[in-house]
Amino acid sequence: MILISVAGAVIPAVLLLIHFYRMDRLRPEPKGLILKIFFLGIAFTFLALGMESDVANLEARLPDGVLWNAAFHAYLASAFIEETLKLLVVWLFVYRTVHFDEATDGIIYTITAGLGFACLENILYVLNGGISLAVARAISAVPLHALASGLMGYYIGRAKFASHRISKILLFIVGLTVAVLIHGTYNFLIFALSPINPLYVFLVFPYLFVFYGLLKKQFSTALAGDILFRRAIDDSEWG
Repeated sequence: MILISVAGAVIPAVLLLIHFYRMDRLRPEPKGLILKIFFLGIAFTFLALGMESDVANLEARLPDGVLWNAAFHAYLASAFIEETLKLLVVWLFVYRTVHFDEATDGIIYTITAGLGFACLENILYVLNGGISLAVARAISAVPLHALASGLMGYYIGRAKFASHRISKILLFIVGLTVAVLIHGTYNFLIFALSPINPLYVFLVFPYLFVFYGLLKKQFSTALAGDILFRRAIDDSEWG
């Protein structure tokens, strides 16, 4: 039964990774590097767990209030730490390499790191909650990690090709902020609203659907820019 639960935790992350990887049809990233970033995402999850535990201890010093504590946990003790570490995985291990040479790479690599996080997080949850929790998270929390990180990656990809250092820094900040807000708001729906009324948990599905549409739009925008960039390079070489 444990093996079934673990498989149910891992398979959704792997399937989503394959789905998004296939979207990068112009110049797919090296599969070995994708696997490396995925497993680094898993490794950095252990770091996130320790940091989240330390930050969560600050909740005892906060003013009383269920919503206030839920917001602190959702946005700071969870979303900010996790999205920052996903960003670090990409920045430390691929952003400054020759393999990060297109705007779409930002989306693909951050999604990969995010799904590494989701994979291990899912395993830890389902070992306590079983296969039913694996199914619930497969259609909610796992896509959430991919979407929040992917939308951050759109700005990381733009930062790579920004001409000014200040622009690069601002795009990194915007990307991280977007990811934290998306991730944190999802957490808040789960932590604060669903205990009030379990029906509120169904709000996460239209929420995720909206951001999936936005991510597809941003990927198309980045891909179109990459195509134009490649054409410009080819023309300059022939010229």
